[in-house]
Amino acid sequence: MMKHNFFLLLLFAIVADLYAQKVKPFFGMSMNIDAQFKTHGFYNIVSGADFKVNEFLRPEFKIGYIVGSIESQIDSDINGNITSIFERSVSAVYIGFSPKVILFEGQDENYYFQLLPEYDFARIESIGKYLEPNVNSSNSQIQKISDTQNFFGIGIGICLYVSEKHHDVFAFNIYYQGINLGTTLTRLNFNNQEFNTKDAIGFGINYYF
Repeated sequence: MMKHNFFLLLLFAIVADLYAQKVKPFFGMSMNIDAQFKTHGFYNIVSGADFKVNEFLRPEFKIGYIVGSIESQIDSDINGNITSIFERSVSAVYIGFSPKVILFEGQDENYYFQLLPEYDFARIESIGKYLEPNVNSSNSQIQKISDTQNFFGIGIGICLYVSEKHHDVFAFNIYYQGINLGTTLTRLNFNNQEFNTKDAIGFGINYYF
């Protein structure tokens, strides 16, 4: 019985090791720079896996969540009293695929560069909160607008091995994601400006294990 269990554990360890060499789950986060947002950008959390086809091709599937808030739009009267406050935020859930390409590996085999052409499908939702403060009462309205969007992006990064067997990897990437969160933000009532995030450049880190 002891020998049987030992061989089962050994077989499981071998299969797990082979699996780890072919499939790498990952999670990560990034920030896209855009001065229209609070903190000058919107944030992206992602999780997924890549699949090693050969030394140069590692297709990647992922699901992500994007979130960002716009600076409050405040109007005042001639006496400086606030007449209205308009707050806006946007979020998106998306799925993506990238036929990730390994460009080349360092001579000491401790790092490699990757190219990430990408296709994504997202559901975007913007929320607007409008408030008219008054001495006796207040008039508030909440509006939600959602839309779907297909978009393309591209990224490039350097990947550093952090384990002796080259299982765990940190990837530092620069992205052009191509999503336009402004399609819903601009349509909010009481909004007085146009939004377009399509050209926002992102910086992020992924951990593959």
